Amino acid sequence: MARTAFGRTRQLTHSALTAKQRLDAAVEPTAIRIGWAGLAVLAGCIVMSALPMGLWPRALTPRLLLVIGVVSLVCASFLGWAAVRRGQERLKRKVPHTVGTFLFFVLPITVALMSLVHTHVWKLWPVIPQGHEAWWFIRWYVPGLVALSLVTFVGWRSRSFGRIRRKELAWAGLIVAPYVLLAAVLVWGGHVPGVDASLRATLATLGEWAIVMQVTLAWFVG
Repeated sequence: MARTAFGRTRQLTHSALTAKQRLDAAVEPTAIRIGWAGLAVLAGCIVMSALPMGLWPRALTPRLLLVIGVVSLVCASFLGWAAVRRGQERLKRKVPHTVGTFLFFVLPITVALMSLVHTHVWKLWPVIPQGHEAWWFIRWYVPGLVALSLVTFVGWRSRSFGRIRRKELAWAGLIVAPYVLLAAVLVWGGHVPGVDASLRATLATLGEWAIVMQVTLAWFVG
């Protein structure tokens, strides 16, 4: 009976993992196109912000430029999301399939749920005492996995026959930079001057549409 339960759990896990992989694979081509467009618009916003306001189009205001810049930053981060996926795929190839499923699917979901419990309702379920060293692992496992995947992607894209190619390294860094900026604020809990304040201001400006950005950030950044 235990063997049957284990088999059902394994089948359910495999089905959920396959469904997520298929969904991500279907979304990725469109996400990459949006990412490149967002990166181009973001570059234009940076150039525009460096120009005197007298040279701006009449319809453009500082608040509108801020909103366009943040939205384009979010769109550009889709490239980093794709880079994380490519990095994880390369990491998975280095371990057995069962181990990869556990490290990259089961464990992230588990620690995310435990982190949610710790943040909101840990007093109702004090399985692990507050302040225990295990919470450090729970808090940083997923961010660490994301960072490792990004490093793997950048290393893969910038190396050729064991040597680092500077041009490819610069391109890889440019691709993941918007994602890293947002992840530093939303995933790693850091403070990036200009980014977190701009993000909050944009969400406030968007009003009801802010939920769209929040869902997008949750899906593609975390």
